[in-house]
Amino acid sequence: MKLKEQVARLIAPTFSEHGFAQVTPLVFERPLQGLCHGVEFVNGTGGRKGRFTVNFYLRYTNSPRIDTSAMDCCFRINALSSCADPWCPIDCEADYAWVLRVFLGPAAEFFQSHASIHAVLESASKGTYSDAQLFGNDPGWRCFHMGFCHLTVGHKENAAMHLRAVVEQHSDQSYEWVKERARLAADALTSIEPKS
Repeated sequence: MKLKEQVARLIAPTFSEHGFAQVTPLVFERPLQGLCHGVEFVNGTGGRKGRFTVNFYLRYTNSPRIDTSAMDCCFRINALSSCADPWCPIDCEADYAWVLRVFLGPAAEFFQSHASIHAVLESASKGTYSDAQLFGNDPGWRCFHMGFCHLTVGHKENAAMHLRAVVEQHSDQSYEWVKERARLAADALTSIEPKS
């Protein structure tokens, strides 16, 4: 049986009961104000063919960036459980039951404690998770997300500091997405610090 068939049969009903809509055969999301909770099932390739793993993620939707597939904060299932190997056989129903236990336990706790931009910022300030874990490993995206999160809750000084870092420190590459990120950060800075 294929992964998408197993997910539809064994996972989708429970995810739906908890507000996660199936947006693709292997991705479930729950949109909230300013962010989105998500769960992605990943088919193994190469030496992992016939196996799957799961990513739990947050995507920030509080900026003008348009990216409906980004995983800005992402944890592989083994980061939220005591399992060393996150890759499970596709045909083993017991592993889907384990995925549901993680989803209803530690993943639900993570999502519940990060259900708003304010809660994410509070988690970061307490050091519950690092800035890299909550806002992304890439320093430019990390500053971008932190800037827009602070802007969302009205922390204009912190927002300006992070958005200025995007423009001044993380925009020297010539990729279009880097230029677009810098433009969005600069536009936001203009609204925070209008020129006299």
